[in-house]
Amino acid sequence: MQNAYLLPVYTDKEDFKLFTEKKIKTHSFEINYAEAGQGETLLLVHGMSNNWTGWIPLAKILKDYFRVVLIDLPGYGKSQRLEKYSVEIQAQALEEFISKLDLKVTSIVGLSMGSIVIAEFLSNYADKVDSAVLCGPMFHLRNAEWASWISNKGLWAVDKTKGASTVLKTPYH
Repeated sequence: MQNAYLLPVYTDKEDFKLFTEKKIKTHSFEINYAEAGQGETLLLVHGMSNNWTGWIPLAKILKDYFRVVLIDLPGYGKSQRLEKYSVEIQAQALEEFISKLDLKVTSIVGLSMGSIVIAEFLSNYADKVDSAVLCGPMFHLRNAEWASWISNKGLWAVDKTKGASTVLKTPYH
């Protein structure tokens, strides 16, 4: 893929027509999602202040190269509202969604809170995806064992700031 630029971020009514929006009922959740494109599957998971539509500027480029699936996590967009929310519940919803659609996920991509949900998902269901990209994850290393597990799964946080170096050297419990 060449020349994929995200700025300026602009979505118009015509962009929505590029995606097919659907709903499915899993064992525990009613989940809204959209998809476009063909080929290997990329699953995009939004952050706390958004829904699937927040991915449109990137997804409208990626759809020419991949099957792009954009989920509304429970409580977001047109997905079912819940009485109680947690990272664990969102990770369970993600697993049920992937299983119900029998998705063969080449890569799962999370933004902000979506990265936290994916990290939790991977701690229980790493075999469901081939790779993960965590953009702007809002978490810290829990302990050395967890950090080792993450690195063995091929996940790396990249930050060119001195602060990141300090944080990564600090043990967390």
